[in-house]
Amino acid sequence: MKIVICIKPIKSELIYPNESRVEDFLMNPYDLYAFEKTIELKKLIDCKIICLCMGPMSSKALLQKAIAAGADESIILNDDMFRGSDTVATSYILAKAIEKIGNVDMIVCGRRTIDGETGQVVYGIGERLNYYCLPDAAEILDAQDSAIKVKQVKETEIIIGKLKTPAVVAFYDFVVTQPQISLLALKRAKKKDIIVWNAADLEVDASKCGLDGSKTKVLNVQKEIVKKPKSYIEGNAEEKAELLYNIITGKAHNS
Repeated sequence: MKIVICIKPIKSELIYPNESRVEDFLMNPYDLYAFEKTIELKKLIDCKIICLCMGPMSSKALLQKAIAAGADESIILNDDMFRGSDTVATSYILAKAIEKIGNVDMIVCGRRTIDGETGQVVYGIGERLNYYCLPDAAEILDAQDSAIKVKQVKETEIIIGKLKTPAVVAFYDFVVTQPQISLLALKRAKKKDIIVWNAADLEVDASKCGLDGSKTKVLNVQKEIVKKPKSYIEGNAEEKAELLYNIITGKAHNS
């Protein structure tokens, strides 16, 4: 079975805002959860796991760690044409890369990224490749050439069912604790080349990539969050409730 795990590199300070990290990028916590659950499949079945990442060349270190942790190959998609891609353009580029890999039985993703929180790329890939997309996966219990057995977690129930391949599986949970990798495994991984594909390699349509291919247009970027000053409400419960009601309805500003 050939499995592709889509990984997004995230700036380390977004994951550990109060720590100084050596790494520029870390794996998106939702993708990390998906990665760890997928690597466990190697204990059950014969499979080839390929990590696919669209990002800067400095993401190579992250992909080397993925190989050291159990992945067979890592591919990075990097081209100036890809810069500024929103979820629509990103899903197009990733889908083109998966088509180039060929004969992919399962695509694995985290449900969202912590720097975007849209959760749209998963479905975009499935739509473009005409693969069924299964969300809220907690664990892959078993896999065969034509089907996978998946445990899903919903708000009020747990579902265990079989899904025909090829398919996209999105894992619902996340982890922030980075996997423990031995120096020997990392040293071996660094000897393995990280494959780099650009726009020409993927034969993409330039009008569907980057800012040109994005449906979302960024009008303004604000790096700092402006916090409103705190205010304290005095009085008994009835007086506090009345004041809160007036604030919510806008009457407090008109009085």
